[in-house]
Amino acid sequence: MSLGRPEAPRTRRIILAAILAVVVVAAVAGYYIAVREGGEGGDALISEKLRSLGSTLDLMLIEYSEAVENGYVRLESEYQVALSLAARASKIYSEIEAELSMIDRDAALRLGELIDEIVDMVEAREDPELVREKVEEALGIIEYLLGAG
Repeated sequence: MSLGRPEAPRTRRIILAAILAVVVVAAVAGYYIAVREGGEGGDALISEKLRSLGSTLDLMLIEYSEAVENGYVRLESEYQVALSLAARASKIYSEIEAELSMIDRDAALRLGELIDEIVDMVEAREDPELVREKVEEALGIIEYLLGAG
């Protein structure tokens, strides 16, 4: 059994899967708190989903940056995780799009455009630095919406 580099990607995937599980559990917990509290709870749910969206984009960028180089997939498992996380980010956004539009229509629209662009870029295996720029812009809008909500 080798104690070197070959085990590192598997360990990393396990750690990232655990982090993603925590994010999902936190989102579900936020939903139940929102339902139980009523009224203001809807705002708490939107905030929790926005935080989950930000965490998902962060994790996606980490995986993608490790997986893709010069338009080629170096690490297939990391690339598949990045694709899944990009799709998850799109799903989270679609779940709260209407509520975000009520907070700030232009910011919500731009966030949706960015997420679509990020998904397309990941699928096309574009330069991780270009993807990073889009993710950072999306994270800035998420932070803004969290403060405006």
